[in-house]
Amino acid sequence: MKVKDGYTNEKIIEMCKGVYWRHDLELGDVKITGMDRGQTWRSSILPKRYDGKAVIDIGCADGFYSFYAEQNGAKSVFAFDTVDWPAHKIAAEVLVNNVSFAQMSIYDLHTLISDKFDVAIFMGVIYHLKHPLLGIEQVVNIMNSGGEVYLESLVQVRKDNEGTWMEFLEDNRVNNDPTNWWNPTIDCVLAMMRVAGLTEVRLIDNKYYSNRAFFYGKKQ
Repeated sequence: MKVKDGYTNEKIIEMCKGVYWRHDLELGDVKITGMDRGQTWRSSILPKRYDGKAVIDIGCADGFYSFYAEQNGAKSVFAFDTVDWPAHKIAAEVLVNNVSFAQMSIYDLHTLISDKFDVAIFMGVIYHLKHPLLGIEQVVNIMNSGGEVYLESLVQVRKDNEGTWMEFLEDNRVNNDPTNWWNPTIDCVLAMMRVAGLTEVRLIDNKYYSNRAFFYGKKQ
Protein backbone atom coordinates (compact mmCIF):
# COMPACT_ATOMS: atom_id res chain seq x y z
CA MET A 1 0.00 0.00 0.00
CA LYS A 2 1.26 3.45 -0.92
CA VAL A 3 2.70 5.65 1.82
CA LYS A 4 2.71 9.43 2.05
CA ASP A 5 5.72 11.49 1.12
CA GLY A 6 8.23 11.88 3.92
CA TYR A 7 7.71 8.43 5.46
CA THR A 8 10.90 6.49 4.85
CA ASN A 9 11.24 2.79 5.60
CA GLU A 10 13.42 3.63 8.58
CA LYS A 11 10.86 6.06 9.99
CA ILE A 12 8.00 3.56 9.57
CA ILE A 13 9.98 0.76 11.23
CA GLU A 14 10.73 3.02 14.19
CA MET A 15 7.05 4.00 14.51
CA CYS A 16 5.98 0.33 14.52
CA LYS A 17 8.35 -0.85 17.24
CA GLY A 18 6.53 -2.53 20.11
CA VAL A 19 3.09 -2.07 18.49
CA TYR A 20 0.61 -4.97 18.30
CA TRP A 21 -0.73 -5.66 14.81
CA ARG A 22 -3.72 -7.91 14.14
CA HIS A 23 -3.17 -8.21 10.40
CA ASP A 24 -0.37 -8.54 7.90
CA LEU A 25 -0.04 -5.12 6.29
CA GLU A 26 2.31 -3.54 3.79
CA LEU A 27 3.27 0.03 4.61
CA GLY A 28 5.09 0.76 1.40
CA ASP A 29 8.12 -1.52 1.43
CA VAL A 30 7.75 -2.29 5.13
CA LYS A 31 5.94 -5.60 5.64
CA ILE A 32 4.10 -5.93 8.95
CA THR A 33 3.38 -9.42 10.28
CA GLY A 34 0.18 -9.59 12.31
CA MET A 35 -1.21 -12.23 14.66
CA ASP A 36 -4.30 -13.25 12.66
CA ARG A 37 -3.43 -16.47 10.85
CA GLY A 38 -6.88 -16.58 9.25
CA GLN A 39 -6.35 -13.39 7.26
CA THR A 40 -5.67 -15.21 3.99
CA TRP A 41 -8.86 -17.26 4.43
CA ARG A 42 -10.99 -14.21 5.18
CA SER A 43 -9.48 -12.20 2.35
CA SER A 44 -10.23 -15.02 -0.10
CA ILE A 45 -13.94 -14.80 0.73
CA LEU A 46 -14.44 -11.03 0.83
CA PRO A 47 -15.01 -9.18 -2.46
CA LYS A 48 -11.90 -8.38 -4.47
CA ARG A 49 -13.36 -5.15 -5.81
CA TYR A 50 -15.57 -2.49 -4.18
CA ASP A 51 -16.05 -0.17 -7.14
CA GLY A 52 -18.37 2.70 -6.28
CA LYS A 53 -19.42 1.10 -2.98
CA ALA A 54 -19.79 2.68 0.44
CA VAL A 55 -18.10 0.24 2.82
CA ILE A 56 -18.26 -0.09 6.61
CA ASP A 57 -15.62 -2.07 8.49
CA ILE A 58 -16.99 -3.15 11.88
CA GLY A 59 -14.38 -3.91 14.52
CA CYS A 60 -11.64 -2.77 12.17
CA ALA A 61 -8.63 -3.27 14.49
CA ASP A 62 -5.58 -1.95 12.59
CA GLY A 63 -7.71 -1.31 9.51
CA PHE A 64 -6.28 -3.71 6.94
CA TYR A 65 -9.67 -4.45 5.35
CA SER A 66 -10.63 -0.76 5.38
CA PHE A 67 -7.54 0.31 3.50
CA TYR A 68 -7.84 -2.68 1.16
CA ALA A 69 -11.44 -1.79 0.27
CA GLU A 70 -10.51 1.82 -0.48
CA GLN A 71 -7.56 0.83 -2.63
CA ASN A 72 -9.83 -1.54 -4.55
CA GLY A 73 -12.42 0.95 -5.68
CA ALA A 74 -14.63 1.83 -2.69
CA LYS A 75 -16.01 5.36 -2.99
CA SER A 76 -15.98 5.72 0.80
CA VAL A 77 -14.94 3.64 3.81
CA PHE A 78 -16.05 4.11 7.40
CA ALA A 79 -14.19 2.04 9.99
CA PHE A 80 -14.82 1.79 13.70
CA ASP A 81 -13.78 -0.15 16.77
CA THR A 82 -14.43 0.08 20.48
CA VAL A 83 -10.66 0.42 20.94
CA ASP A 84 -8.51 3.21 19.52
CA TRP A 85 -5.81 0.91 18.18
CA PRO A 86 -2.27 2.39 18.11
CA ALA A 87 -1.59 0.28 14.99
CA HIS A 88 -4.55 1.88 13.22
CA LYS A 89 -3.29 5.35 14.08
CA ILE A 90 0.07 4.52 12.55
CA ALA A 91 -1.40 2.99 9.39
CA ALA A 92 -3.81 5.89 8.91
CA GLU A 93 -0.99 8.38 9.37
CA VAL A 94 1.46 6.65 7.06
CA LEU A 95 -0.75 5.39 4.22
CA VAL A 96 -2.29 7.49 1.48
CA ASN A 97 -5.97 7.12 2.39
CA ASN A 98 -9.32 8.77 3.03
CA VAL A 99 -10.72 6.15 5.40
CA SER A 100 -12.92 7.65 8.13
CA PHE A 101 -12.45 6.19 11.61
CA ALA A 102 -14.43 6.45 14.84
CA GLN A 103 -14.07 4.88 18.26
CA MET A 104 -17.60 3.78 19.04
CA SER A 105 -19.91 0.91 19.92
CA ILE A 106 -21.92 -1.10 17.42
CA TYR A 107 -24.99 -0.17 19.47
CA ASP A 108 -24.46 3.46 18.41
CA LEU A 109 -24.72 2.81 14.68
CA HIS A 110 -28.22 4.27 14.70
CA THR A 111 -26.56 7.69 15.12
CA LEU A 112 -25.23 7.43 11.56
CA ILE A 113 -28.58 8.63 10.24
CA SER A 114 -27.08 10.35 7.19
CA ASP A 115 -24.92 7.40 6.16
CA LYS A 116 -25.92 4.22 4.36
CA PHE A 117 -23.59 1.46 3.23
CA ASP A 118 -23.41 -1.03 0.38
CA VAL A 119 -20.97 -3.52 1.94
CA ALA A 120 -20.47 -4.40 5.60
CA ILE A 121 -17.28 -6.19 6.66
CA PHE A 122 -18.46 -7.70 9.93
CA MET A 123 -15.87 -10.18 11.14
CA GLY A 124 -14.91 -11.45 14.57
CA VAL A 125 -17.46 -9.34 16.40
CA ILE A 126 -20.82 -10.90 17.27
CA TYR A 127 -19.52 -13.33 19.90
CA HIS A 128 -17.98 -10.33 21.70
CA LEU A 129 -21.42 -8.69 21.98
CA LYS A 130 -23.64 -9.13 25.00
CA HIS A 131 -26.56 -8.52 22.64
CA PRO A 132 -25.56 -10.08 19.30
CA LEU A 133 -28.99 -9.97 17.62
CA LEU A 134 -29.29 -6.27 18.43
CA GLY A 135 -25.82 -5.76 17.00
CA ILE A 136 -26.73 -7.44 13.73
CA GLU A 137 -29.96 -5.42 13.54
CA GLN A 138 -27.99 -2.21 14.00
CA VAL A 139 -25.81 -3.13 11.04
CA VAL A 140 -28.78 -4.04 8.84
CA ASN A 141 -30.47 -0.74 9.65
CA ILE A 142 -27.62 1.30 8.17
CA MET A 143 -27.37 -0.74 4.95
CA ASN A 144 -28.75 0.39 1.61
CA SER A 145 -31.29 -1.76 -0.16
CA GLY A 146 -29.31 -4.56 -1.78
CA GLY A 147 -26.46 -3.99 0.66
CA GLU A 148 -24.29 -7.03 1.38
CA VAL A 149 -23.16 -8.20 4.82
CA TYR A 150 -20.11 -10.46 5.15
CA LEU A 151 -20.22 -11.83 8.68
CA GLU A 152 -17.63 -14.12 10.27
CA SER A 153 -17.91 -15.59 13.75
CA LEU A 154 -16.79 -18.10 16.30
CA VAL A 155 -19.15 -21.11 16.12
CA GLN A 156 -19.66 -24.26 18.11
CA VAL A 157 -17.76 -27.38 17.16
CA ARG A 158 -20.40 -30.10 16.89
CA LYS A 159 -20.88 -33.07 14.62
CA ASP A 160 -23.96 -31.62 12.97
CA ASN A 161 -23.73 -27.96 14.10
CA GLU A 162 -27.51 -27.88 14.09
CA GLY A 163 -29.93 -26.14 16.40
CA THR A 164 -30.65 -22.44 16.75
CA TRP A 165 -29.08 -21.92 20.14
CA MET A 166 -26.03 -20.29 21.71
CA GLU A 167 -23.86 -21.26 24.62
CA PHE A 168 -23.30 -18.42 27.07
CA LEU A 169 -19.65 -18.06 27.99
CA GLU A 170 -18.63 -17.05 31.49
CA ASP A 171 -15.31 -16.69 33.31
CA ASN A 172 -12.97 -16.38 30.31
CA ARG A 173 -13.96 -19.79 28.97
CA VAL A 174 -12.71 -19.22 25.40
CA ASN A 175 -9.12 -18.12 24.83
CA ASN A 176 -9.01 -16.68 28.35
CA ASP A 177 -10.82 -13.65 26.92
CA PRO A 178 -13.48 -12.02 29.13
CA THR A 179 -15.01 -10.29 26.10
CA ASN A 180 -16.11 -13.60 24.54
CA TRP A 181 -19.77 -13.89 25.55
CA TRP A 182 -21.44 -16.30 23.15
CA ASN A 183 -20.68 -19.45 21.17
CA PRO A 184 -23.47 -19.88 18.58
CA THR A 185 -24.23 -22.77 16.29
CA ILE A 186 -24.10 -22.15 12.56
CA ASP A 187 -27.88 -22.46 12.41
CA CYS A 188 -28.18 -19.86 15.15
CA VAL A 189 -26.10 -17.30 13.25
CA LEU A 190 -28.12 -17.90 10.08
CA ALA A 191 -31.36 -17.48 12.02
CA MET A 192 -30.22 -14.24 13.67
CA MET A 193 -29.25 -12.82 10.29
CA ARG A 194 -32.70 -13.65 8.89
CA VAL A 195 -34.50 -12.25 11.93
CA ALA A 196 -32.42 -9.07 11.68
CA GLY A 197 -33.78 -8.50 8.17
CA LEU A 198 -31.29 -10.09 5.79
CA THR A 199 -32.25 -12.26 2.83
CA GLU A 200 -30.29 -14.73 0.68
CA VAL A 201 -28.63 -15.71 3.96
CA ARG A 202 -26.17 -18.56 3.62
CA LEU A 203 -23.09 -20.18 5.09
CA ILE A 204 -20.11 -19.49 2.83
CA ASP A 205 -17.38 -21.50 4.49
CA ASN A 206 -16.62 -23.47 7.65
CA LYS A 207 -13.61 -25.47 6.45
CA TYR A 208 -10.55 -23.41 7.30
CA TYR A 209 -11.29 -23.38 11.02
CA SER A 210 -13.73 -25.90 12.49
CA ASN A 211 -14.76 -23.37 15.14
CA ARG A 212 -15.22 -20.37 12.84
CA ALA A 213 -17.61 -19.77 9.98
CA PHE A 214 -18.22 -17.17 7.28
CA PHE A 215 -21.74 -16.05 6.33
CA TYR A 216 -23.42 -13.85 3.74
CA GLY A 217 -26.67 -11.92 3.72
CA LYS A 218 -28.31 -9.18 1.68
CA LYS A 219 -30.72 -6.43 2.70
CA GLN A 220 -33.87 -6.25 0.58
